[in-house]
Amino acid sequence: MATEVKLVCPECGADMSNLDPYGHALTHWPEYLDPVKSSKEAIKRQFLTIKGGVTFVDYRKLHGEVE
Repeated sequence: MATEVKLVCPECGADMSNLDPYGHALTHWPEYLDPVKSSKEAIKRQFLTIKGGVTFVDYRKLHGEVE
């Protein structure tokens, strides 16, 4: 039996299981991030949030907590 992996927001670490990914992304960033004016990291995290989140291990890596 496979265990379900819990996904969290790559920006704030909130549990994504009961959140609308698109709606939650809007709490952190505007709908459109201009590639010229926005950082690549912001664009990456917005994309990851809309796709449903990341594992907690990946969240810690994004925030420099794991080498």
